[in-house]
Order: sequence, then C-alpha cells, then structure tokens
Amino acid sequence: MIDTVGLSKNGFHFLLGIFVYLGAAKVFKIKLSSAKSLIAPAVFALLMEVMDFRDATAYGSHLNWVDSANDSLLTISLPLTIWIYIKLRNRF
Repeated sequence: MIDTVGLSKNGFHFLLGIFVYLGAAKVFKIKLSSAKSLIAPAVFALLMEVMDFRDATAYGSHLNWVDSANDSLLTISLPLTIWIYIKLRNRF
C-alpha cells in the first residue's frame, strides 16, 4: 500500500493520523480544539500496532517495540501539533 502512494512509512503514518483526526472530528462533530478529537488518532495508532503484533506472531517474527512506539508517535504527532496550535492561538 505504501509503495503505491509513493510515501515513506513515516510519511504514511503522518498522513493516516491527520486523516483520522480530521475525519473523526467531521463525522462525530467534535471541535478540533477539544481533547476528544485526539482520541480517534490515538486509538487508530494503537489498533495499527495491535495488527502489527498479530502479523509478527502469525509469521513467527519478533515485534520491534521501538519501531511500534515510533509508529504510534508519528501517527498522533501531527494531530497533537494542530491541537496544541489551536489551543495556543485561542489563548492569545
């Protein structure tokens, strides 16, 4: 999938995170400034890592916990950055 869109794995995680963040806020009518808007990308990141764990155990390989943590942080980082920006912009 990543090869077809021409993105690196890290770029793909950024893109997924922002799509889930904006999409969930639109579907559930949540303001982007609400902390609730960060739940969907965080849950999505965890579900992706659960699937990675399932695949690793199914194929008999080891799961690299550092890469899993990095993937989760990349997925949530852009939504979190946007959320912090909105919060700070509204404050000043």
